[in-house]
Amino acid sequence: MQVAAVHAAAMLTDPFFYLVAIPAVILLGLGKGGWVGVGSVALPLLALAVPPVQGAAILLPLMLVQDAVGVWAFRKSWDGYILAVMLPGAAIGTLLGYLLARHVSIDAVLLALGIISILFAAHRMWVERHGAIAASADSPGWVGSLFGVASGFVSQIALAGGPPFQMWVLPRGLPPATLTGTTAIFFA
Repeated sequence: MQVAAVHAAAMLTDPFFYLVAIPAVILLGLGKGGWVGVGSVALPLLALAVPPVQGAAILLPLMLVQDAVGVWAFRKSWDGYILAVMLPGAAIGTLLGYLLARHVSIDAVLLALGIISILFAAHRMWVERHGAIAASADSPGWVGSLFGVASGFVSQIALAGGPPFQMWVLPRGLPPATLTGTTAIFFA
């Protein structure tokens, strides 16, 4: 416990921590505010200053407040089918991410975070050059469950589960308010 307290005190006086933490929080807010994907940079950026699990612990309260506001604002606009299909998979993915983070070294978590970040960057580049990668609009529910597992896992490791979620949900063509409400409830 004393080691954690000493590390936290050192973190609070380290200018480099603030140099990465402030932009990370801003990017997280922009990502929730509609700049899709930009929030996924928050944890990798923060992991430059603190271990990724500690970075996730720092960002999680902010995300909970953001999610609470989003759920309240769109509480009447959501798609029950998508949530019923994806949430069980997301729970499994979150558990798998927890087991990875709990039972491997910090270096392995950093490796997983790095791989996820590189894959998301490659995905963004692909989308910019070739169009979105997505499941078809009529893909079966089990495909949505698999995307839910991926979203839960990536959310647990990198706080960036949006792309797998969007890859299955966006082709369904939900009205904007329903998409926003479903997204808010899923990630809350």
